[in-house]
Amino acid sequence: MSGDDPLSFRFRSRARHTRRLVGAAARAGLKRLARHSPLDDLVLGEALVTELDAMKGMAMKIGQILSYMDGALPSETSRALRALQRGVKPAPQEIIEQVLLEELGAPVAERFDRFDPAPIAAASIGQVHRARLDRLEVAVKVQYPGVQETFEGDMGQLHRIARIAGLATHVDGAAIVEDLRARVLEECDYRREAAHIQRFRELLQGTPGIVLPEVIDSHSTARVLTTRWMSGTSLEAFL
Repeated sequence: MSGDDPLSFRFRSRARHTRRLVGAAARAGLKRLARHSPLDDLVLGEALVTELDAMKGMAMKIGQILSYMDGALPSETSRALRALQRGVKPAPQEIIEQVLLEELGAPVAERFDRFDPAPIAAASIGQVHRARLDRLEVAVKVQYPGVQETFEGDMGQLHRIARIAGLATHVDGAAIVEDLRARVLEECDYRREAAHIQRFRELLQGTPGIVLPEVIDSHSTARVLTTRWMSGTSLEAFL
């Protein structure tokens, strides 16, 4: 893959995004020491969304986790961070098609009857597209190229952010970073996720009210996970 592609540039610019995060957290911390304003909380949340979404990987994952934690952040900050649950900026279509070519061994048009270019979600490790395969509606999760390589470099930077953000919050950010390091690396292996889905399908088969999607093995690899499409609501809407 070319070193000049948009996603590679995005990952190479992580230091710039980190500096912006550190600056936003520091400014918010100082303001909260002087006075409290819901508007300041909202501005902090929006700044975090912009930079964490651009960084993807572990950085975005932390933002997602914090958005779910009631009371961990000021309410206006948490509300802004919820945008990270589905992502804001997806990877360019050509990047996704390149990953699919490398993983599935043929162009998208040859492997799927239809592949919707606009993702339904663009998360921290990959994004999900709706597609059709042999008259079956499917969900295709594609991992961003190079995302695993960013994790170790993120560790030191995120520890700095966690310490400074402590001025504005009561969250033990360092503990979150350490735990996420292990969990996110596991999430990068889509074969592992496929095995977990299959195991839960076996354990919960016939349980009323619980349905798990079927994994399409022919179109699933370590970086691509294809399952039967299942309609539903977001976790936020369900709760």
